[in-house]
Amino acid sequence: DDLFLPPGESVVTFTATDASGKSSSVEFVAIVTDGQAPEVAFIEPQPNSATWNDGDVQLSFSVADATDPNPEVIIAPEPASLAQPENGMYTATYSADGRYDVTIRVADFQGNQSMLVSRFGIDRGNPTLTVAGFPTEGVDPNNEATFPLLFNGESVSPVFAAADPLAGIAH
Repeated sequence: DDLFLPPGESVVTFTATDASGKSSSVEFVAIVTDGQAPEVAFIEPQPNSATWNDGDVQLSFSVADATDPNPEVIIAPEPASLAQPENGMYTATYSADGRYDVTIRVADFQGNQSMLVSRFGIDRGNPTLTVAGFPTEGVDPNNEATFPLLFNGESVSPVFAAADPLAGIAH
């Protein structure tokens, strides 16, 4: 028969019994160590450094260890909320605007560790768009006929400026 023992020290007793009912026993200490790191994997969203979101981000991941049913999970930066694990499945929610480099470290009671990193951003704000100026050549402030928007059918090229301090401008 196979014998499965948890990590650490275990006292094991073997007993042999003969046909007449007499038995002998031997006892020994078995020391089992765990050298395998816990498993941690992203479920959704998959890590992507180019991902910007316009609302909360729920980062779902799974954790499992062959010998430790409750490995320690450390998430930095700390999420706004962390759903209690269900069957090793976690959901960390991030709500504040900003750029995130989230590190998830998992350690079992033997000290074995695994780590994952996810990069994403949250930007709920609209970009700012301003008219930075108009061509001023030939404009007389005292003569509205020369104002840039009244160029008698000629094309006018106003200069615009767009900015977004978090996600940047896509186009």
